[in-house]
Amino acid sequence: TTAVHFGPDAATHTLTLPTAGKRNNSNGLLTNRGQYGNYWSSTAYGADARHLYFGSSTAGVLSISRTYGFSVRCVSE
Repeated sequence: TTAVHFGPDAATHTLTLPTAGKRNNSNGLLTNRGQYGNYWSSTAYGADARHLYFGSSTAGVLSISRTYGFSVRCVSE
């Protein structure tokens, strides 16, 4: 899977989130590309921040060090 698509039906995609993986904070390598999506939220907690993660059978929100490289998605109001 290269992205997760959301919308009212299979033909209409109102939101597409690529499974871009993440940049590792210790060695700078890009990992999990095409397997997992990781997106920052706008909420910071000191050295940590919330992030959304998802894969083919899992999803959740966690706090993690801001030294990781995750995707950022612009949201229009």
